[in-house]
Amino acid sequence: DVHSAWALDVPDPAGDPNGPGSFGPVGEQSFGAVELVAPAVSSPPFGTYPGARELVEKSAPTLPHIRYSNIDENGFLMLDLTPERARAEFWFSESVKRRSAVCRRAAAFEIEAGANRLGPIELESAGTGR
Repeated sequence: DVHSAWALDVPDPAGDPNGPGSFGPVGEQSFGAVELVAPAVSSPPFGTYPGARELVEKSAPTLPHIRYSNIDENGFLMLDLTPERARAEFWFSESVKRRSAVCRRAAAFEIEAGANRLGPIELESAGTGR
């Protein structure tokens, strides 16, 4: 349990022009799957742990297939599945230290049936819920 939010296109190492096991630039890669990681609802987020931020910042330039991450906030992932597509929305709460029903939508992605890449969705203007 990584207590953080992530959305990524999982590279297919066999399809990478740089050879198996390498992660070339996103435009040169083929992808094998999509991975969505839900944030912690109430546990301390990954970013609060010693060295976590430095690890993510150091690793980010070598991992261009990561399309979204949030290591600082508590929240949840809402997943809507139909036969045609999967839609994922990352929602975050104001605070877990006091009772509140206010949440904000930070990112959304759609994966078409049979696809192996994330498609970003423009967030509607409000982006909050109660």
